Amino acid sequence: MTSFWSMNRDAMLETNAGVSSQYEFTEVFKKFEEDGDGGITPPINTAPILKGIENKKVFIGETFDAMEGVTAIDKEDGNLTDKIIVTGNVDTNIAGAYTLIYTVEDSEGLITTKERIITVKEKPDITDDNFDPNKIYLEGDTVIYKGEKYTAKWWT
Repeated sequence: MTSFWSMNRDAMLETNAGVSSQYEFTEVFKKFEEDGDGGITPPINTAPILKGIENKKVFIGETFDAMEGVTAIDKEDGNLTDKIIVTGNVDTNIAGAYTLIYTVEDSEGLITTKERIITVKEKPDITDDNFDPNKIYLEGDTVIYKGEKYTAKWWT
């Protein structure tokens, strides 16, 4: 905290005595704070931080958990993930864009809100061959070859 004051407020001097007095007052305040005689700085409360709230695309029929990967932390209160409130619904059986609102409040009443769009899409048809004999496939990669679906069990 810095208070501005001047011992020479009404005097007409060429020099600005208020600036040097401001410095002296700041130093006196620091001394009071160091000695424990006053100068108590009130604690600063920071708003909670929501993480893991990114827009996402899912296919019809897939499961979706609105809280998967989502966390809330607060400098003063620590982990607030269990205090997150999610407003809105996602129906993974119907294609469309769904809005979810995530809200968390800390112990001092500071609130953080974030919006997330979940897009539910039709699954693409997998009738076209996409096998490339020149490509290296890793474990779990899926290709269509002559109408049959193949999943690599190791790199090829």
